[in-house]
Amino acid sequence: MTGTILRALREPLMPLGAFLANPSRRYVFGTAPYAAAIIDTIPVRSVIDDLSKTTDFHGVSVIRLADAPKDALVVTTTLGRPH
Repeated sequence: MTGTILRALREPLMPLGAFLANPSRRYVFGTAPYAAAIIDTIPVRSVIDDLSKTTDFHGVSVIRLADAPKDALVVTTTLGRPH
């Protein structure tokens, strides 16, 4: 029973572990305050944002979704209302 509980607790965090363990595949989605907080905390490869007119966000390049690699690990940061 304990193994089942531990597995149930661990499995939802597995994507986060992959994101943290692969710096060259880290991307954030959206130029939002949450993206800035992540960028200020851990290095990311780029920010994915099709609507942004800027090419740089907090010192990180902004790319279009079509330009993101197929194996990118992406954290969405578009919580709340648009600015």
